[in-house]
Amino acid sequence: MRTLLLLITLVSPAFADGAADHVAAGKRAFADQRYAEAAAEFRAAYDLQADPKLLYSIAQAQRMAGDCTGAIASYEAFIATKSDPKLSEFSKENIARCKELLAKEPPPSPPIEKPAEPPPPPPPVEKPIEPAMPPPVERPPVATAPWYRDYVGDALLGGGAAAIVVGSVVWLGGRSAASAANDATDYATFVAKRDAAASAVTKQAVGIGVGIAGVALAIGGVVHFTVAGRRGEVHATGTGVAARVRF
Repeated sequence: MRTLLLLITLVSPAFADGAADHVAAGKRAFADQRYAEAAAEFRAAYDLQADPKLLYSIAQAQRMAGDCTGAIASYEAFIATKSDPKLSEFSKENIARCKELLAKEPPPSPPIEKPAEPPPPPPPVEKPIEPAMPPPVERPPVATAPWYRDYVGDALLGGGAAAIVVGSVVWLGGRSAASAANDATDYATFVAKRDAAASAVTKQAVGIGVGIAGVALAIGGVVHFTVAGRRGEVHATGTGVAARVRF
């Protein structure tokens, strides 16, 4: 190491004040075996005063710090200046030493690849909100007239009843007259009541016809009330239709 330090001292020319300070700091760091710091000081001096021999000092400090790759580059830069043949020979020898050291070093381990991050989970599928069923609408009941205000039905039923009564009276009257003719005890009485008997037969036919018409009217009234009742109050609900017949 003393030889190296002597060599560095011998190759150090006169420097300006700023560069000289860095050179002095570099020599002290080199003597204390702080080689990386010495290389930095020599580099700072070279930046202020680009003396080729400072490249040799930088290369020496780099090699002693274990930075053979950087030292080789600095040695080659110094050789390219052709400033000192003797130092160039030393530089070539040191380059050979560095290459031998680099050849003995194990190859750098491949970079550890970071495992690929798993893809993010898919966003949750939102369940569609089902629309709420509207509440059942209750329709107001359909008002229907009671039976005693259903004039059509009342007329049919009343007219039928009246026709049945009138037909029965007419029929009974005709039958009475016919029975009187049939009950005659002698011919003179029969002849006297014969015309009345003929009229009685007509009355019976008329009574039967009126009675049949009355029955038909009464049946029509009952049917009318039944149909009208089925169209009674209707309530619409959510489950069906409820019907209520009111008479």
